[in-house]
Amino acid sequence: MATDTPTDLAPPARDYQSEPQQVVLTLISALLDTWPEPQTPSTLAARTGYSRDQCYRGLKNLALARQADESPAGWTIGPVLTTAAERIRQRTAALLTTYLGRAA
Repeated sequence: MATDTPTDLAPPARDYQSEPQQVVLTLISALLDTWPEPQTPSTLAARTGYSRDQCYRGLKNLALARQADESPAGWTIGPVLTTAAERIRQRTAALLTTYLGRAA
């Protein structure tokens, strides 16, 4: 039995990119790239292409999650990110020791 109904009823692909989320992710990358030098919202805006206001709001959100720290000199990565980096380093060393008999 033939029908005029399309067999592919899946909705078209959607772009789930969220600009505020992209700002935050870009800020994390910028803070990691410039660590340990503190960055101001203005310098991050120039580096990322986002407005100073977008950067400031993103930094404040990162601070709420302890992923960025503010000081009088500017912003740096926060304890959550530094702890994650240290865990990755430790686990990598443990895996190298386990499988290769040596640490990096």
